[in-house]
Amino acid sequence: MDAPLDPTQPDFNRLLQVLLQNPDFNPAQAAAALQQEWERQRMERAGPQPEQQDQGGENGHGPQENQRQPPPDQGQGPDQQPPPDPLPAPPRLPPAPEERPAAKEVEALTFNPDKTVASAIQRRPSEYAIKCLETFKYVPLWYFTLEGLAEVARVLRQDDAKESLALTQETGTGLSLRPTLSISASKFAKYDHNLTFSKFLFAKNNFLTHFERAKWPGLVVDSFNWFFYNLETHVLRQEESRGERVLLHYASRVRTNWHDASPTERFNIAAINENLMSSIARELDSRDIGRGVAW
Repeated sequence: MDAPLDPTQPDFNRLLQVLLQNPDFNPAQAAAALQQEWERQRMERAGPQPEQQDQGGENGHGPQENQRQPPPDQGQGPDQQPPPDPLPAPPRLPPAPEERPAAKEVEALTFNPDKTVASAIQRRPSEYAIKCLETFKYVPLWYFTLEGLAEVARVLRQDDAKESLALTQETGTGLSLRPTLSISASKFAKYDHNLTFSKFLFAKNNFLTHFERAKWPGLVVDSFNWFFYNLETHVLRQEESRGERVLLHYASRVRTNWHDASPTERFNIAAINENLMSSIARELDSRDIGRGVAW
């Protein structure tokens, strides 16, 4: 059994030098280096013993079986101690777990090397419109017109120093700061019935694209697709301005009402209610008559 460490012995000083010469070791590296030095010293102490026993046997002056031999350095003065052996190079240990890059961070940023840039890039509507779609809320089609898309570009060009920030809830990422104008309703937004029919058709195509990207249920997406198709092909378009005006008011009211209804009361928006369409037409005609407008 090995004797305990003694600070007055050279062995202790050699172990101490391992730590003094490597102050940057972490606990695991220091323990490994001390263990390596301790094993080396044990081998040095154990190496000469067989040779000394053979020599003692030949001279007839071998030690008694139960007699304890003094350490090799015992009896020597402090000035007579042999110089410490050069220390071995510190072992190369793997980096601590916290020093290794996280696998998720490495895999988070990537791309498809086989995918090329699209020939046409669709303009993105405002963050406000996108958030409305992602939360299944009503959003005017104006945000998907050329005028609404241009408004987004104007907001982005504004000086950041003049624009206030607001906290928003991001899906899966918690709270974040965003420019207030990008997440609030635009003061230039228009109701669907205040659009021209050509702008309405342009906006509904853009709207349906982002509608699907917002992960609305497939049954709802199909219903809205048929809703816009039935308006675009409705017989009232043969009456030109008057008929298109009626169709726009119908679309504006029905879409708003669909979002206002509770989930159990939401209707199939694709089915055109001709009675409501006729009622809206009479209402608009009455307004025009009251203002002295003739068709």
